[in-house]
Amino acid sequence: LYTLLSLVLCFSLAHASQNRKVLIIGIDGTRSDALQKANTPNIDTLLPNALYSYDSWHTAITWSGPSWASILTGVYWNKHGVSSNLFLGSKFAQYPPLPTLAKQIKPNLHCAIVAEWSPLIDNITNASWNSAVKTPDTETWITADSAVAQLEKPDIDLLFAYFDQVDVTGHSIGFSPDSAQYIGAIEPVDS
Repeated sequence: LYTLLSLVLCFSLAHASQNRKVLIIGIDGTRSDALQKANTPNIDTLLPNALYSYDSWHTAITWSGPSWASILTGVYWNKHGVSSNLFLGSKFAQYPPLPTLAKQIKPNLHCAIVAEWSPLIDNITNASWNSAVKTPDTETWITADSAVAQLEKPDIDLLFAYFDQVDVTGHSIGFSPDSAQYIGAIEPVDS
């Protein structure tokens, strides 16, 4: 159906003596070939200092719930239990999400999520977010501003910023990198 893309970006702040931070930019419904075709100068600037892949494969359920649960837990749906957007049968106590796992190693980490799709906050339980900000669905600018506000906090260690306008656009017109409207939904996220 479509490939979900999550860029995991590690970046250093102004001084080398500062701790490295993790920024996960989740752009639901974004095909990697469409991302490469889109005009994304800001994402392109982050890539030299990032961990990312254009070659991810999705062989299981391609719905948002199971896919993002897999991204955040590191296991497929047959382990984390999420097989639909209802999140029924989840096994997050057994397969905890990223912030919970990270805090098992470093308990004082400050982890935040900013998401346009509230089920990521409401239904991925046991996530140990210090801050969870729900923004209105398909409101790219509000989500971006909220993410920047989180990044400006001096104690932030990990931020997951989730955008869903591309997915909404793809569901209405198709997920084709040849569609100007689909590509056009990607570019505001970069801005």
